[in-house]
Amino acid sequence: MEGMEDERDLGWSERVLRNMGGNQQALEKAKEMARVDFPSDMQEMVKAIQRGDVVNFKQRLHALKGVSQIMAAEEIVEQVVLMENRTESADPDAIKRDLSELEKRVMEFCQRL
Repeated sequence: MEGMEDERDLGWSERVLRNMGGNQQALEKAKEMARVDFPSDMQEMVKAIQRGDVVNFKQRLHALKGVSQIMAAEEIVEQVVLMENRTESADPDAIKRDLSELEKRVMEFCQRL
């Protein structure tokens, strides 16, 4: 539509700021929380897989996707969607590989914050 900004034309901060209703303070708080919570969430997902707790793993994965969408972390969202789509049918080694890739993407994102 004419007059509407294309999401791709916005920088990362502008997209997240828009997602947070223009509240700069909320953006800074979200960045701070992501730096702490994302790595912690990854550890909990690894533990859930090690315990064979697929339900907990899926819940944490889905929650990570939601927060990542708000934080405009497309590379994380992309990996989570892939994992959600194949968690049921994937063998344990594939899940571990996917989880390793997700962890890499999460750490790279957190370093950019």
